[in-house]
Amino acid sequence: MMRLPLPVIFAALIVVAAGSILLSIEFSADEPFIINATGLNSGENVTVTLDFIPRNIMVLSHDAGAFYIVYIYADAMFKDPWPWWPALTDGFIIYSLPANGTAEVKVVDVRSTKMKIVVIRW
Repeated sequence: MMRLPLPVIFAALIVVAAGSILLSIEFSADEPFIINATGLNSGENVTVTLDFIPRNIMVLSHDAGAFYIVYIYADAMFKDPWPWWPALTDGFIIYSLPANGTAEVKVVDVRSTKMKIVVIRW
């Protein structure tokens, strides 16, 4: 068993006391987080609050012709999903999905893992 020298321990404590803590966040698996939007009428919404940021979000619906607007709010920097618009958005991102569609959430910088998702039927 290896022991850490006292100066290393004190240096680590000073870094923690100074507030320079690195936050390591492990994203969930590639399986999508499923939001059931079945039964929503036009203009109605479903809201979900999470303690993690999923990589993929799927809107489950039995109405094959329906479209949904998905708003994602988090204390994070997101990469815009449109390939011709490589912008970054701070705090929220918007997706337009068909029924049973999946959105890939591309996070560049995360400050908190709390997340709110609002799905509105178009």
